Amino acid sequence: MKIQPLRKLALFFTALVALANSAKAQTGPPPTYNFYAYNETFNYLTSGTVISSLSGQDDLTATSIPIGFNFLYAGSNYSQLSVNTNGWISFNNFSTTHNNDNPNLANLNSFGPCLLPLWEDISNLYGTLSYATSGTAPNRVFTLEYKNAIWDYLGSSPCITFQVRLYEGGVIKYHYKQESGSVNIGTSGGCSIGIGASSSSWQFLDNSSTAPTTTSSSYTSSNYQITTRPATGQVYQFGDFPCAAAPVPSISSKTSTSATITWAAMLPSVNYEYAFNTTGTPPATGTPTTATSYSQSGLTPATMYYFHIRNKCTPTTYTIWQTIPVETYPPCTKPVGLTIKNLYLDSATVVWRKLWNATGYEYVVNTDRTDPNSTTTTYTTPDTTFGAKNLQEGVKYYVHIKIKCLGGESSAWSVDSFTTPVKCRPPHLTVDYQHIDRAIVYWNLVPSAWAYEYEISQSPTPMGKGTEIKNNSFLAFPMKPGEVYYFHARSKCLDQNVRDISEWGTTSFKTFPLSVSDNRTDGFALKVYPNPAKDMVTLEVSDIPDADARIYVYDIAGKQMAAIPVDGKKVHQVQLGSYAPGVYTIKYTDKAHTETTRITRQ
Repeated sequence: MKIQPLRKLALFFTALVALANSAKAQTGPPPTYNFYAYNETFNYLTSGTVISSLSGQDDLTATSIPIGFNFLYAGSNYSQLSVNTNGWISFNNFSTTHNNDNPNLANLNSFGPCLLPLWEDISNLYGTLSYATSGTAPNRVFTLEYKNAIWDYLGSSPCITFQVRLYEGGVIKYHYKQESGSVNIGTSGGCSIGIGASSSSWQFLDNSSTAPTTTSSSYTSSNYQITTRPATGQVYQFGDFPCAAAPVPSISSKTSTSATITWAAMLPSVNYEYAFNTTGTPPATGTPTTATSYSQSGLTPATMYYFHIRNKCTPTTYTIWQTIPVETYPPCTKPVGLTIKNLYLDSATVVWRKLWNATGYEYVVNTDRTDPNSTTTTYTTPDTTFGAKNLQEGVKYYVHIKIKCLGGESSAWSVDSFTTPVKCRPPHLTVDYQHIDRAIVYWNLVPSAWAYEYEISQSPTPMGKGTEIKNNSFLAFPMKPGEVYYFHARSKCLDQNVRDISEWGTTSFKTFPLSVSDNRTDGFALKVYPNPAKDMVTLEVSDIPDADARIYVYDIAGKQMAAIPVDGKKVHQVQLGSYAPGVYTIKYTDKAHTETTRITRQ
């Protein structure tokens, strides 16, 4: 709210200098009242006493309306007043029913001392007059409201509502609100707005704008032919509130490098003086301003400043200084001490140090090293930790965090990274080189596995008590011929400092029998010995071979090494001396039989 003092009398203020810091009584005649024009929010009177004799009426007066306290006006105290529908108020309880002739100042001799918020041939045919007294001594306020008045009496719909407020101590306010109707001047010529005591003691506005001037010496048509409604919220004030209380500043916003201080408007006020510095002692003089706020930037973080302010009530009168401390916040630095805990293949916990001036934290986890921008979806938390979930194994992630600080500031982004571990998977087992008493089990290396555990038994279910092994193969020896065995193995992993053990992987195999006949029921038998062998191995069949019988030798890759006719012999020797050491397959075939076994060449 910007207050515009439009008229001040030096002699009047000089007489009041001795009363500095005490309530000012309005003791002079109307011309000596200081005038102010400004705007305030208009609120209808909602709980007042309705003056029923005036509501819906025209050219009537109601007398003996109680003010509720002694109101000092033009040097005299009044406890009641009379109200006329033509927009004037009389303190002498004047009871005329008309008196709307505002161009004629002689009328003031009849109903003065008086207040003239809208002196004109207006009507209350569609409106209501009501009043109320609020507050407690010595700060009570009497409010009289003309609601939905017609201007002038020939108007067809209400065009204005206005209030008269009398403040204990002598200040007078007229407050206006435009309604939906229009002004209809008709034959009345316009209104007068002011205060008066008699035809020779008065003060009237020259217009109804936001910044009118007043006169107390020349009453012309500009004073009694106002035809424009005051704006909604417009206030015209006569008199001064006491120059006792200094403005009460408060910090409306503050950061680590700036601050904004505000205060309520004071009446009366020529301007305000302020100072912003690092000393708690007010200065002798300050910087003048008519604003009701002050902003300062470029301050040092975590530093104590002081804001001093006083009101210049009149050209020669000041209130005392009011001082408040303004300590800037510490700098809004980016988070430090980021730590990754509880890291697993699909989740992680991020922790960082708490900053005392933090109001919250903003974060995001992604695979982009670049700082987030306005299009990045981020999340907030009041805590110094959060859980990252739904991650993928073996992926490098970046954690971006910034601090939301007191005063609405934000720090720069802090970034750290982590890589999720790879899932510890069981080995994929393969069995080869089976024999009557042994077999070799091998598997590909499992990523992140530093060791394995194995069990070998004739149970398809592992016991859970494996033996550690560092190799990715195992010779199962000695085994029983012709038996089924189960080999169980699991991985022991270490990735990103995360230790884990996989589930069990299982394969099975059956050792060769000592003789093929061990598994037959037709009486045919094939024996191969010795096994293992060095240079020669003997094959013996139980029946005399037919003419088509053959013995074949294959290496481990399936390549045929030899094809030997049996020639009807039940016993036949196969030379192995030219073969490399390893495992070979011996196959016997005739018209009725096909048998296969494996031998080891040492």
